Amino acid sequence: MDDEFETFKLWRVRETVSQLCRDRGYVVYRREIHRGLGGFKRQYGDQPSEGRPSWTDLSFFVCHRENPNDEMYICFSDEPANLRTFTRLSQILQDENALRRGVQITSYCCCPAKPNTL
Repeated sequence: MDDEFETFKLWRVRETVSQLCRDRGYVVYRREIHRGLGGFKRQYGDQPSEGRPSWTDLSFFVCHRENPNDEMYICFSDEPANLRTFTRLSQILQDENALRRGVQITSYCCCPAKPNTL
């Protein structure tokens, strides 16, 4: 695995997901969206092969601009979407009590039959 490419990919994914949340009315600070690759490397690291950053480091919470009690958890996972990862996401949502929404971002493709089996 090329660390430079993997770091770039993780930065791009996090930046895109942050922008999508902001576009849908969730509070995401401008500095999170426009951090730049250098800032991302300083905060999260630039050696994905050594776990810096790992996919799970990129997870974050957002709350809706119009209703601060409407929170959502963005869960980054480097595991395939399966029952175990969805159970872990569900547990995080339950632990936070007020959370009713969660999005799982994974590095694996999801086959068309997978959502039906879950």
